[in-house]
Amino acid sequence: MTTEPTIRKVLDTLRAERLLSEAGAAKMTQLAGESATVATPWYVRALLGASAWLAALFVLVFIGITLRINSAQTIFLLGVVLIATATAGRRFWEQIFLNQLLLAASFAGQAMVIGGIAKDGNDTGAAVATVILEIALLVLYRDATHRFLSTLIAVVAALVVCSELHLPNLIHLLIILAAVGALLTWENETELITSGRGDLFRPVGYALVVALLMLPLLSVMTGAWHPLGGDFLPHRATWWFSSAGLLALAVALEFRILRSYGVPADSPSALMLFAVTFLLALFLLRAPGITAALLILLIGFHRGNRILMGLALLFLPLFLVFFYYNLQQTLLLKSLTLMTSGATLLIVRFIFRRLGGLSREVHHA
Repeated sequence: MTTEPTIRKVLDTLRAERLLSEAGAAKMTQLAGESATVATPWYVRALLGASAWLAALFVLVFIGITLRINSAQTIFLLGVVLIATATAGRRFWEQIFLNQLLLAASFAGQAMVIGGIAKDGNDTGAAVATVILEIALLVLYRDATHRFLSTLIAVVAALVVCSELHLPNLIHLLIILAAVGALLTWENETELITSGRGDLFRPVGYALVVALLMLPLLSVMTGAWHPLGGDFLPHRATWWFSSAGLLALAVALEFRILRSYGVPADSPSALMLFAVTFLLALFLLRAPGITAALLILLIGFHRGNRILMGLALLFLPLFLVFFYYNLQQTLLLKSLTLMTSGATLLIVRFIFRRLGGLSREVHHA
C-alpha cells in the first residue's frame, strides 16, 4: 500500500538526484510552510495548552488574593511586568507548555494594563491604549496565536473608540481598512513568506479576514442584540459607504485575477464580469456583509486557500438570510429578490467557468 508523497519527500528525492540545490530546497520548504521537526499530535498540544492556561489562572488568583491589589497604578505596573516577562520568555523558550503559559500571562497582563487605565473611568483612553499596545505586541511577541488575537483585539478596541467618541460612521472606515489589509496581505503572501515575514503577516491576514466578516454583522444587529447598545449604530442608509469601498476592492481584485489568467480587461468576458459585479453590489448596497464575503471568496479562489473560501462560504448564507428577513418588502418581492440573486450567482459561476476555459486556451496557444 503506497502513501501520497509529501513535499518534503519530493524535495529529498530532487536533492538526491541533484536536480535541486540545498539552498533551493530550503527556500521551497519555507514557502510550503513545512516544519523540519515532527509535529506534536493535536490532542497533546490541546492538553498542554489547557493545563498552561489553568496554571496561569491559578497563579493570577493567588497573586490577587495574596496582594489584595486595589490601586490602579499597581495593577497597571504588574500588568506591564507580566507582558514584558512573557514577551522576553517567548523569544527563548519553544516548549508547548511554557509557550501557552507565557501566552496566558501576556493576555492577563494586557487585561491588567487596560483595567488599570479604565479603573479611573477613562474608557476612551483605555481603548486607545489597547489599540497601541496590541499593535506593538504584533511585532514584539513572536507567536502566531498571539498575533491573531492581538489583531482582533485591536479591531474591537477601535470599535469601542468609535462608540466612545459617538462616531458610528467610522465603522465603515474600519471595514474598508480591514478589507485593504486582508487583500494586500494575501495577494502578497508569497513575497512575504520568501522575505521571512510570513510568520508575522499570515496570522494578521487571517485575523483581518475574520474582522472583515464580523464587522458587517453590526448592520443587521439592532436593539438588545447590538453589542455596543442599540443607539450605537450607523444609519441604515449609510451602509452603502462600506459596500462601495468593498466593490472597488472587488473590481481591483477581479482585474488582477483576469490578468493572471491572461484575459484582457476589455474582453467581452471581463466586461460582463465587471458589469455583473457592479449590478450585484448596487443591488446589495445596504448589505455590505454579502459583498465582504464575496470579496473573501475571491481572494481564497485566487490564492487557492481553502480556509479563506470556507470562512466566506460560512458567512455568505448567514448574510443572505439576514438580508432576506430585513427587507421591508412583501413576500412576493422577497421571492423575486431571491430568484434574481440566484440567477446572478449562476451567471457569475458561468463567467468563472468561461475564464477557466479561456486560460486553458491561452496556455495551449
